Amino acid sequence: LVPQQQLSGQGRGGNKWLSPPGCSMFSIQIFLKTTSFLGTRPSLIQHLVALAQVHAIRSREEYRDIDIRLKWPNDVYYGSVVKLGGVIAKATVVRDDFIVTIGAGLNLNNEHPTSSVNQLVEESGEEKISQEELLANTFNVLEALIDKCNDGLFAEVEALYYKYWLHGDQKIKIMENDGDDVKNVTVSGIDEFGFLKVVGEDAVEFTVFDDGNSFDMMEGLIRPKTR
Repeated sequence: LVPQQQLSGQGRGGNKWLSPPGCSMFSIQIFLKTTSFLGTRPSLIQHLVALAQVHAIRSREEYRDIDIRLKWPNDVYYGSVVKLGGVIAKATVVRDDFIVTIGAGLNLNNEHPTSSVNQLVEESGEEKISQEELLANTFNVLEALIDKCNDGLFAEVEALYYKYWLHGDQKIKIMENDGDDVKNVTVSGIDEFGFLKVVGEDAVEFTVFDDGNSFDMMEGLIRPKTR
């Protein structure tokens, strides 16, 4: 499903997802066998979709230096400040199938003051990318990423993910217990489920789940989502 405008979309945690004209959006369903690599790690899917969106653009020679990146857990950014898009995924199990419903949006042709991909493309002196081409590239990349994961080549997918992500060795703070506890940590990567791996001041590595957390890039702070 490829809508042109969305008036009452929903993001993570029940947040409103506004999609003005110019936003490239799609909704798809992916069927995974529950015994497959991704069927036992469905939380990875949102990361693969975001990666597919970014790689669909930056794999092209003329766009490779445009600084479009991946922000954990499910956003697409320009640099470390400007959000361009996001992904949401929900899943159900029917017999031996994991059915993942994905919604994704990327600012493609939005007008100022909203930042968009084709604004960045024009600023770099290149020709705009059409929505049809962007979606076709994204779906082709996503299919290849899913196949690689399920064929035992997750390491290749992981390496591509790190090529674009924002958080290598980033020093952040994690807020716990309603703000009573703040830990200083260094981001070390993601695990095979897509959860964030960090190392504390005691040199012990642990995992931060994405469910119910928000990552404030400006403050370098992960805090529990306000319900």
